Amino acid sequence: MEFSAADVKVMLRGVAGRNDEDLEQEATLRAMQAFRGTAGAVRYPKAFLRKIVHDTVIDHWRRRRTYEDLDTVDEARLSQPCTAEVDLDRRRQREALRQAMTALDASKRATVNLFYSMASRFRKSPGSKTNLSPP
Repeated sequence: MEFSAADVKVMLRGVAGRNDEDLEQEATLRAMQAFRGTAGAVRYPKAFLRKIVHDTVIDHWRRRRTYEDLDTVDEARLSQPCTAEVDLDRRRQREALRQAMTALDASKRATVNLFYSMASRFRKSPGSKTNLSPP
């Protein structure tokens, strides 16, 4: 089969999505070697050429891929610490707080709610004891 560099370029654009002259040259050389070795026995030459171009692109990206040695990778990137105990403690604290709040009479419960809801509205500024302006 006769093929041109334009055939390879079109197939590269379809497979690689960009134009790379080195990749184009490599694919053309591989195709020439492959077609010489088959001596006209290729039944579907366009499909064969597409396969050669595709394999060339795969090899190109495989060579460019970098690998990290696992010994150099920070262990914090590989795993997350277990927070089951902290979550359990927080759940127990919330339950204890809920029980304590329900044990209070309504007026004291309203006072505690008001105190904490108002305290969250006022921020402490770095230079003063309190900042009484709303956020």
